[in-house]
Amino acid sequence: IGHIAAQSPQWRKPLRRALPGIGQRMRMTDHSEVDVSESAKLQTTLFWASAVIAGLPVVLEEMRGQSASLQVQEAGISAINDIVDLTDGAGDGDSGGIEAQHIPAAIATVSAALRTHCQHAPLQWSGCLALNLLHQALPDSADPPLEALEAVLAAMKRHPTSYKVTSNACAAIRGFLEPRRGRDSAAAKAVATQVVGVLQSREVAPTFRRLLRDYTSCTDRALLEDALYTMCLVEGLPVVLQALVEGEHEARVELRISGLNALFEIARTFPDLFVPAQAQDVDKVLRTVVSQARAAEQVSASELC
Repeated sequence: IGHIAAQSPQWRKPLRRALPGIGQRMRMTDHSEVDVSESAKLQTTLFWASAVIAGLPVVLEEMRGQSASLQVQEAGISAINDIVDLTDGAGDGDSGGIEAQHIPAAIATVSAALRTHCQHAPLQWSGCLALNLLHQALPDSADPPLEALEAVLAAMKRHPTSYKVTSNACAAIRGFLEPRRGRDSAAAKAVATQVVGVLQSREVAPTFRRLLRDYTSCTDRALLEDALYTMCLVEGLPVVLQALVEGEHEARVELRISGLNALFEIARTFPDLFVPAQAQDVDKVLRTVVSQARAAEQVSASELC
């Protein structure tokens, strides 16, 4: 039923007749005919099907009504992630998408789920992804959802050794800082300024510095780039430049590539941050990194000989 609704929008209205039965099953957190893992999959499928047919409100209503149920919250957040991805942001109620008026309620509901089930890492990383997607669907001039930002920061600090939580939290924080849907404007920069102020007031610098220490050898360039991007806006350019020149080149190749990508994106989005003196510092770091990379290649070549 869910796939029919997803592929054929004209069927969504007649399929609403199935919603009472789907809703009844959604409110059953213990399906005795299947084991626990299969019950969770079934719950997720039911939430997704109802979201595709009727849109976001039906999912939010069930999540709010069963806020203490971890299984329900996981299924609801999974449905939100899928439907935002399916509709590519805000849509309209008849299309089964996400209406702009429902996004704040969705952000509040997901944030509440992260607070309630703060020790459950899978829900935390899934919730961070949902908040990132929902934030991107907000109008360009809308104020940043501070409760979402607080929920993401709390997840990151509470689960520092969880790779998935760290990765999705960093992506969400960068998403809060970047222009929504890639649309650069004065309003978008004002939103970013607000987010930077909140991050600075929450003293996130030690958290991100520890992240870089823990993930220095990580091969996930997206994670490293998101972290360095945030650090540059929160702590300033010199901190990122220092991180790029520290240590042996062979052990920090991925970090340096990610850092250079972050600098490029920041310069493209926030060109006013780079005063002439800082541009010279960036040039020096680039030359240092290139020189060390060439030296490392020569050493490797000589060893092969």
